[in-house]
Amino acid sequence: MSKFLDGPASGTTLMLRRAPIMLRAVCGPNGEWDALDQLDDDPKADERIVVYVMVGVPMNFHVCARRSKGSGFYSAGDYRVLADQQSANRLGAKVGCFPQKEVASVWDLSPFPADWTAE
Repeated sequence: MSKFLDGPASGTTLMLRRAPIMLRAVCGPNGEWDALDQLDDDPKADERIVVYVMVGVPMNFHVCARRSKGSGFYSAGDYRVLADQQSANRLGAKVGCFPQKEVASVWDLSPFPADWTAE
């Protein structure tokens, strides 16, 4: 499970299919957190976006859920809030700034060296 270590989503854990270096977390009007981990994910108009950066190395694992949906391969990592949210907005994190496909290369920076860290 991916963990948000600080910032507005602090303490939140999510099951994600991808663990990109830069991850957009979104908070809906009901206060629930989600992440835009898929390349075709787009935020809803009423969601607030916060950009996080992975610290450490991602992990991949498989879940076998025999009686329910949810089986499959997942990725996990620990994330810290990006201090410069304004720069993240210029990179396309803002709703409607750029079509998602145009900024896919910004958000999908994998693969990266195993010893990489954002700290």
